Order: sequence, then C-alpha cells, then structure tokens
Amino acid sequence: MSGSGLEARVVVDRGDFRLDVELVVPPGTVTALVGPNGAGKTTVLRAIAGLLRPTGGRIVLDGRMLDDAASSRRVPSAGRGIGVVFQDYLLFPHLSALDNVAFGLLARGVPRRDAAASAGEWLDRLGIGGLAGIRPSSLSGGQAQRVALARALVLEPALLLLDEPLAALDAGTRLEVRAELADQLRAFGGSAVVVTHDPVDAIVLADEIVVVEHGGVVQRGTPVDVARNPANEYVATLVGLDLVRLSPVRSVVLSPTEVLVSVERPADAVSHTIWQCRVRGVEELGGRSRVLLESVADGHRFAADLAPRDLPRTAIRIGDSLWATLPFVA
Repeated sequence: MSGSGLEARVVVDRGDFRLDVELVVPPGTVTALVGPNGAGKTTVLRAIAGLLRPTGGRIVLDGRMLDDAASSRRVPSAGRGIGVVFQDYLLFPHLSALDNVAFGLLARGVPRRDAAASAGEWLDRLGIGGLAGIRPSSLSGGQAQRVALARALVLEPALLLLDEPLAALDAGTRLEVRAELADQLRAFGGSAVVVTHDPVDAIVLADEIVVVEHGGVVQRGTPVDVARNPANEYVATLVGLDLVRLSPVRSVVLSPTEVLVSVERPADAVSHTIWQCRVRGVEELGGRSRVLLESVADGHRFAADLAPRDLPRTAIRIGDSLWATLPFVA
C-alpha cells in the first residue's frame, strides 16, 4: 500500500475546552494516542473518521484533503477510505459474523458472492472462520473484536482507527488478543491510530506514542523514549515510574521499587533525598504494596512499591504521615 500516510491537525472547540492535536502517521506505522479520560483522544479519532466536524486544522490522507476548516472542504465519512474499530465494536446484532464483515463491501456495490468470499477470507485470516454463521450475541468479547477488525480490514483502508480496541476484554483474553492485534497491525500496510488508556497496549502495539492531556499533546516519541524520559508526573505514572522533583529546575526518574518509606524520619538520610509525605492511597500489586504519596512540601505525587518486609509494622492508611527516602542523587 503506497501513499504519504496521515497528516492531521485537529482543532475542536467545545465551550471552554479546546482540543488541538497534530499527528503524522506514515504508512506501515502505528501511533497510539494515550491520555486520561476527557483528554480528547476519542474526539481526535471521530474527527479524522469524519464523524464530527473540526473547528480548525486540516486532515490529509495519502495526499488527499479530507478536512480543511479554512476552505470548509470536507469529504463525507463514507468516502474517506478509513476503517474504524469502535470500543463497543458496533456489530449489527441481526447479521451473522460473515454478513457483518461483508456489509461494507455490499454497500460499495460489490456482488454478494464476491463480498462473502472476501469476508470469509478475513475471518479465516483472523482465526475465526468457523464462526461465520454466528450472530454477535453468541460471540465472546475476543471473537467480537476480531469480527470488528475483519470488517474494517476487508475494505482495504488507507487508514485504520481503533478506539480502545481491548478495553472490553477480560485480562486473560486481552493478553491473547493484544498479541494477535499486534501481528495484524504489523502486517497492515496503511497508517494506524490506536486510542488507549492502557500503557501496555501502547507499548506493544505502537511505533510512536502521543500523550494527550487537557486537549493538547504533552509528549510524543517512541515507547522507549517516552518510558525513559517522561515529560511530567502523569506520563511517569502512566509508564510505571516516579518523576520526583529535587528542585524547581531539576527532576529525577525512579522506579517505585527504589523508594523506601518509614514512620519516623531516618536519622542518616541526606536532606534532599527525603520527604515528609501524606498517604494518598494503597493498593496491592502481586505480592507488593504500592503506596501513593504526596509531598507535604510541594504537593507533587509519586509511588513506592514495598515488599512485605519493607512495610511499617502498623497498617498504612490514607492520610497517614510517612517519610519517603530516595537513593542519593548527586
């Protein structure tokens, strides 16, 4: 599949909220849009798909203008050459898996026999050919996800958009389907954009991660770059790290396993590696306890992962005062 891929600047104004996100996704690559709820990730996808009209910016796919706010030029969603996998899959409940996949081809005027043959090939390719006659109500979450993906790919789109494609799956199914989806995206010759709140999805599926907060991009880069150099506390937390401010102009990235906590102030600690903190939360993580802390001095937050032997003798509760000790940083 040839072309220049996706080049988009999406601007959407809604009351006091302004979304302004730029994306460049070359053919054969996957970009993950990551961010908290309400950041604007799905709005970006809907604008690119033609399901809402941007306030500003422009959307170009393989050199073809799809949206240009300045000239009011706009291509309807059906004519954009884009495949979409929605979070809830949106399969037609009255149609079989085969007919769901064939639907778009039939809408394009492809003869029924040819459409059914192409749909069957994609179901086989995704390992669910035996479910061709089954309706969505009888499909598992993983099976429904594969049908939705086949329905998008059978149209040979230049761009594939996936909105939280694994969010509806249980943990065990998600692991398997994520690996299969990664294989399909690697084989896909067009551009792909995946919206997710799960950093594991982003790291496994994407060539580039774009982190969106409050309607704007706060960081973009490869998964390795983002994990090694988180731009702010949210990104650090997203990738399972702590971004600890040593001073107004200096921060250090640490693993939560490097942070120790104690009820009393350690007598031998270097002054700038210790903070008095309040406990903001406690959760169990596979035999360890993650303690979410907030510095009393400046309010910045970070986490400490503690093995049972490292826990204070008394139970840790939200609101408790603790001392956090970090490795010495010269």
